[in-house]
Amino acid sequence: ALVPETTAHTINNQPSLYWYASGTTENPVKFTLIYANPLDVVGADVEPVLETDIEKLTTGIQAIDLSKHNVELKTGTEYEWSVTVAMGEEQGSSDIITSGTIKRVEQTAELTKKISAAKEKELPSIYAESGLWYDAIASLSRLIEKYPDDKTLREYRTNLLEQVDLKNIVE
Repeated sequence: ALVPETTAHTINNQPSLYWYASGTTENPVKFTLIYANPLDVVGADVEPVLETDIEKLTTGIQAIDLSKHNVELKTGTEYEWSVTVAMGEEQGSSDIITSGTIKRVEQTAELTKKISAAKEKELPSIYAESGLWYDAIASLSRLIEKYPDDKTLREYRTNLLEQVDLKNIVE
């Protein structure tokens, strides 16, 4: 999971969540999003907020866009998400699992002003400086898709990942 060890934040109600796959697999892969503390959420169910199969796991950085699954994060609520590769017939300890936590926070008026005045390539830095991990990695990943030959963007993503001890991610 491309996340820090602590709960990371977003201002987006339908963010994309990122992870890294070191190779491909034919094994079943499942994405799951749950409430981290369902007893703290009014009307929450212990059932997953989202559980879906990942059709094709490829090598490299992967993402799931919550908007494509009609899932909206509640402000102030912490969620846990995971990607599981089933390694056998039965669900169990041999499965490969990566996970992270996310919390949607309110966007401040100051941040709104900064975002409005920013150039496209300045957004990842603004998000990172504001402690919005998911928004920083998502905006940076979108820029890399848009400008695939811009090595500076890839270096910035590498630096961002190194800040949260994800030094082994290579793309």
